[in-house]
Amino acid sequence: MILTEQGPTFVRSPFEVLFPGRAEFTLLPDGKSFIWESERDGWNHLYLYDLQGKLIRRLTEGQFPVLDVQAVDQQSGFVYFTAHAEPRLYDTHLYRVPLQGGTMQKLTEAEGQHQIQFAPSRRFFVDRHSSPARPPTIELRTSDGRLLRTMGQADISRLRQVGWTPPEEFVVKADDGKTPLWGVLYKPFDFDSRKRYPVVEYIYGGPQIVRVNHGFAAGTGAFSNFPQALAQLGFIVVVLDGRATPERSKAFQDTNSANWLGSLIPDHAGAIRQLGAKNSYMDMNRVGIFGHSWGATSAFRALTDAPDLYKAAVASSPGLDAYGGLLYEAYLGLPAQNKSAYDAAMAYPLASKVKGRLLLVCGTGESIIMSETLRLVHQFMELGIKHELIVLPGQFHGYSDKGMDYYMNATRDFLSCYLAPGS
Repeated sequence: MILTEQGPTFVRSPFEVLFPGRAEFTLLPDGKSFIWESERDGWNHLYLYDLQGKLIRRLTEGQFPVLDVQAVDQQSGFVYFTAHAEPRLYDTHLYRVPLQGGTMQKLTEAEGQHQIQFAPSRRFFVDRHSSPARPPTIELRTSDGRLLRTMGQADISRLRQVGWTPPEEFVVKADDGKTPLWGVLYKPFDFDSRKRYPVVEYIYGGPQIVRVNHGFAAGTGAFSNFPQALAQLGFIVVVLDGRATPERSKAFQDTNSANWLGSLIPDHAGAIRQLGAKNSYMDMNRVGIFGHSWGATSAFRALTDAPDLYKAAVASSPGLDAYGGLLYEAYLGLPAQNKSAYDAAMAYPLASKVKGRLLLVCGTGESIIMSETLRLVHQFMELGIKHELIVLPGQFHGYSDKGMDYYMNATRDFLSCYLAPGS
């Protein structure tokens, strides 16, 4: 054993263990030391260790999270990393800090999201950057951040010709009345502030990933474009990252630790209400929500926990049984240790609370989700509660090809039916 990391709550998301993602360990090129990521002081930061597990020095410090180590150039003496370290909370920039210790240096300029690719020599990097309203620009820079040339810039003239309008970033308060929450809002291409539009929220809500796209989304894939595509039908579409999501402080992500309900629906419903109070064009009597996977579970809870606000929900491939998988254990502990939290996270006791319109979607390729969904359907049948169900034969958790198309079209039709855009 070289190094042990411990904490009062989980030290690593199950998603980062089960699926390819960032690694908290980076071996230096000479093989004699390594960089370790830790949230031990409340923020994710970099620490340099020798191979015996002895701390050599701390490399980064401050009230911001390091996101990823991008490169290590041991010859020049720098480690390069991305972080959220700017006043615009979710902007991602590239920085470097000396391996011998010292002040970190920001290497990228424009506000927004920066995606970095280093040359094998570590002397240059390609910087692809954008924001919700600004299309991608690709630049070639030296390792100290000096711009060599602009290699390309996306042409969105055709998008503008068909009426594309950029999403709007917003900041609201969490349910605690003080924590800022960031999101984006999409409007129809023919938006008229004198009209009133139904509102749809796209939600994930789990502690594994952020859902808001703080870069340029148009053209990046069908599902990434889906919220903006829905807006063109006459919806105001809202995407928000509430408390308990990553890429901020450890305390922010631990909000729901040992209490799954915690801030989930209070934060999201409260955000919609704040936006509605500010924007008279949002029809608060026609609010819907949709999500996939953990987002489907969140969408279901929105319908049961805030029925006065959410009138329709699409829950696609939902996890409904907290005892049915291991993903809850990192956040709630073992069932025997925290049975009350597991019971509170169960969907089935809430079946009788469903008053609004609900569409359930699942694929036959994932037997656990399928059985959990049918168990809820059985309860609805016993209670006489109307709902809708779509089964996608042969589809697994990540729908593909025709399955994804069918799901998105069904979501579009369902929300259009019950929230009536254009009326």
